Amino acid sequence: MKKSILFSICFFVLFQIIAKDYDTSRVPSKIRKKLETLYPNSRKEEVSWKKRFNKYQADFIDNNKSISLLFKKDGGIINYKTEINFSEVPSIISKEIKTDYLDKYYKIIYIMKRMEKEEVLYEVEVMKGRIVNVIRYNMKGEVTNIYDLDKRDILNMPSFPD
Repeated sequence: MKKSILFSICFFVLFQIIAKDYDTSRVPSKIRKKLETLYPNSRKEEVSWKKRFNKYQADFIDNNKSISLLFKKDGGIINYKTEINFSEVPSIISKEIKTDYLDKYYKIIYIMKRMEKEEVLYEVEVMKGRIVNVIRYNMKGEVTNIYDLDKRDILNMPSFPD
């Protein structure tokens, strides 16, 4: 029992050290300049920085879209995700979304464009009643993952028996 409590405390402290907000002035200038070059209209004072294992994450809003960038120490981008509009989704993917979800009365909650390991992916969250799915597409329009979410859990609503 004492070991599990000690482990929990150590894990919590370590997580707080690793994932806490990071002071902008401590972010290397190469990274700050790269962000300013990529997103000149974003407000620098509203960027939330985190440092994780010599990587720097910037979360911010630009043109009413949420954006998250993960930088290497030298200013190179490791990955990013940005909210996009349906009109920005490649046609091969938008046709799939329309056929598989919109024509079946699902509502789009959000669409994210992601780059992970040099691969661009599109993540779409759709909802119909209490059914919530997150579908991930590759650039070829192929579904790579489907996640089923229980909206009651996301909204912290009580779960009632069906």
